[in-house]
Amino acid sequence: MRDSESCLCADSEQSKFDSQGNFQKGAWPPNLRLVQGSHFYEFTALWWKSKWRFNSSLISISHTKNFLVKWGESNLPTKIQRVDLSHNYAMKLSEHFFPQNSSLISLNISNNILGEYFAALESKTIFLGLGYLRFLDISMNLIYKLPRDFLSGLKSLEVLLATKNRLQALNVSLSQMSSVWFMNFSENSITWIDKVTRDDLDILALSRQVSLDISFNPLPCTCDGIEILNWLAFTNVRLVNQMYLKCQTSTGETVSLGDLMERAQHVQRACASKAIILVISISSAVVVTLMVSLVTLYHFRWKLRYLRNIALTKYAGFSPKKGTGKKFQHDAYILYEDQTINFVFSDFIKELEVKRGHRLLLVDRDIMPGTIMTTAILSAVQNSYKTIPVVTPYFFDVWYFEYAVQMAIMEEYYEPRQILHLCLYQATDPKDMPKDLLSVMKRNRYTEFPTETDLNEEMVKQFWDQLSSTIQQRE
Repeated sequence: MRDSESCLCADSEQSKFDSQGNFQKGAWPPNLRLVQGSHFYEFTALWWKSKWRFNSSLISISHTKNFLVKWGESNLPTKIQRVDLSHNYAMKLSEHFFPQNSSLISLNISNNILGEYFAALESKTIFLGLGYLRFLDISMNLIYKLPRDFLSGLKSLEVLLATKNRLQALNVSLSQMSSVWFMNFSENSITWIDKVTRDDLDILALSRQVSLDISFNPLPCTCDGIEILNWLAFTNVRLVNQMYLKCQTSTGETVSLGDLMERAQHVQRACASKAIILVISISSAVVVTLMVSLVTLYHFRWKLRYLRNIALTKYAGFSPKKGTGKKFQHDAYILYEDQTINFVFSDFIKELEVKRGHRLLLVDRDIMPGTIMTTAILSAVQNSYKTIPVVTPYFFDVWYFEYAVQMAIMEEYYEPRQILHLCLYQATDPKDMPKDLLSVMKRNRYTEFPTETDLNEEMVKQFWDQLSSTIQQRE
């Protein structure tokens, strides 16, 4: 194979080539099968590109340790079977460099600088026409990323070497590589193996023994990498150099993986404890947030109800009188309970409506049956100049009295007018009164009905006059 008829072998110290790299004897031997040239540091192009097309016997080219920074000025002949372009400074490989239906079975392009070019390929593939390729070496190319379909077309590939690169993730598709039996990704920076790659490897391992070398990579020994550890522990893929498998802990420390099942179980137990703590923490945070929300909702419950009822009253067609100088529809909205109903319907109507001409709003008389009570209460507060609770010890037993009082308080908050005024009909212990009504009393916004000891015609008249003056609408 290395005689003059079958091999043309030279380096920069041999004299068979002139300064331009041309073979001094002119033509290559007709039966030349191997061209081998190295250390021609002055060349930036393949010195044999003008010769190979006319030699039908050439099947092997080895041109290593040169400065061939770009490949693709000429296509490889389809009959070439072995190519070694390692130890150059190639930064780009033309996608037309490898012809369709190539006979190439071995390709060594290691020790170049093709990493940036490979990462930028995206969906392109440069190996699509290499259907007969069995051996591929892309080691030491500063590769940090490979497109998913980078190996598309290599259906006959048996051995793939990609060692001593900077790959951070193994995420290439291997579904078409039905003949592969050994892949070497050792001495990279792999921290993740994609599920697609893992599934493809498992499928390949069903029909033959597939060996994978991922030693000296910082595989994850963390909760995020538990599925990688489980796959390594249970896959049928043969892990070469298993004693040199490394992994990186959550603290950044690189340790030996050791027994894969034991390591996977250890990390899983640790992650389960963290998961329990996380669940407890999240649950506690949710409970605290819920409690704070409930407290906040309770604190602003009347404000929320007020705003809700504002919307409901508008929807139901109840709208308050608005505009400066306009009188309200009613002078007073009277709140009373069953034990004072006779007092209200006799004395209130007689003294305030008949004698003094006021317009009162009484629930049992003026609100249509079937009306939504909450909506009717807010409408009554908004359309009345004053809201008058007739206070007795039993007043606070009726739920909608408190509701009406709170709606009046909210109305005072949003409207610049005093609405609540208390009618103290029967003596009531201040301890039994809500704070809101006590606050109204402290602001001297009440009229007290005469007690039995002071009950006389003059005192009663004075009470009604005072209450009438309070609900008298001013222009």
